[in-house]
Amino acid sequence: MTGMLKVAYFGSGHFAVEPLQAMLNDPDVQVLAVICRPDRPVGRRQETEPCPVGHMVSRSSRMSDGGIRILKPERVRNNPELIAELRGMNLDVAIVASYGQILPQELLDIPRLGFLNLHGSILPKWRGASPIQSSILAGDAETGVTLMVMDAKMDHGPILGTAETAIGPHDTYRTMETKLSKSAADLLSGKLRKFADGQIVPQRQDHDAASFCGMIGKGDGLVDWRKETADLIGRKLRAYTPWPGIYSNWNRNGRLLRIKILEAKIGKEPVPGVLPGTIVESEGKPSVIAADHRPVTIEMCQVEGKKPCSGQDLLRGYRDLAGKVI
Repeated sequence: MTGMLKVAYFGSGHFAVEPLQAMLNDPDVQVLAVICRPDRPVGRRQETEPCPVGHMVSRSSRMSDGGIRILKPERVRNNPELIAELRGMNLDVAIVASYGQILPQELLDIPRLGFLNLHGSILPKWRGASPIQSSILAGDAETGVTLMVMDAKMDHGPILGTAETAIGPHDTYRTMETKLSKSAADLLSGKLRKFADGQIVPQRQDHDAASFCGMIGKGDGLVDWRKETADLIGRKLRAYTPWPGIYSNWNRNGRLLRIKILEAKIGKEPVPGVLPGTIVESEGKPSVIAADHRPVTIEMCQVEGKKPCSGQDLLRGYRDLAGKVI
């Protein structure tokens, strides 16, 4: 096809920022609308802030001159106003990346070429809401980004292209999200026009090889020292940084204290004869014995309601902590 592609972009999280910027910079693309989640209260002060995509677009010079519509619906299902507005744009294609809502079929049918989704894994592996965290948690050596044509099922449609990225031993969710966002931008830039011109034949996924991941909740960060190995706890810390983080509860004289682990060092050698969950002192720092009897040394932590502190300061502040089971 000739002429600029008329595009609507659905995205909210950090992962969606780089691909959107690539579309804004593409002379062959006209972004008519950006749809993201509504502004939410965040932090202890509960001040209302836009999502990462909303923040980026609100600072764009093209927003200030009215060149892009930014829409922040609470829901996309049963939303006739949104449907009517998008239908009026005569869209060629819509892009979805880290949006956070399931799109109804009446929405998917609007653009002439349909909807494309940027997903943070190499499909069909890790279909679902938390592919980046799941890859780290599983100990995968690599992950990547998939550009696919959306259909009515979750992460089920045919694939237009993939880009692989290694997971380093110190990568967290945030560092991988940053890497994959840039990779997603490059992948989208390289494939969108070719798809629109019919130069790419979408490839069916191997549905029998699919694996799935769900939404992550705050409770997923609770460490079970009696069941989880030291390596798993280390991966859990990386996967859940910055949110929801990992934590343990200490029943101190009938009062439950939540200790959030911010940084930790995974020990190599087991400590025999010590019950998992027991805190032992190691070079002035608290180490917790995992299910495989290897120690997890707390380098930085935060007791609920207090400021972050070092492991040494935790022991100094709670002298009765060593020897306890959490």
